[in-house]
Amino acid sequence: MLAESLPRTSSFATDRQRGGAAFVERWTNARAGVIGFLTGRGYSSCSIAERIDDRPETVRRMWTLWDLSAYGHDGRAPQVVVPLSQRDRAHLAGAAATAGLTIEAYCEQILVNSIRR
Repeated sequence: MLAESLPRTSSFATDRQRGGAAFVERWTNARAGVIGFLTGRGYSSCSIAERIDDRPETVRRMWTLWDLSAYGHDGRAPQVVVPLSQRDRAHLAGAAATAGLTIEAYCEQILVNSIRR
């Protein structure tokens, strides 16, 4: 899914007023959830920033503050999510085990080799 197909929003339903109308809390759980969800789906900081109407630097700063590198996210190599049935995943796991690889490494080899052809 491309960033152009994502709906843009300048506010979230959970934006809250603090101190009357003097201050609007922008970094709510909804905003953080959207960033986390889109990050997990492999979107770039630019795509996420466009979606939440913010700057890419802010998104990258949140990644740093949340220490996502500890969970395998470095911002350069997004994971590709491919929905599979349990049966297909079992076949894939068997083929990966036969090759002596993890499922992720096996899928990576298949995708990279198919792109290079």
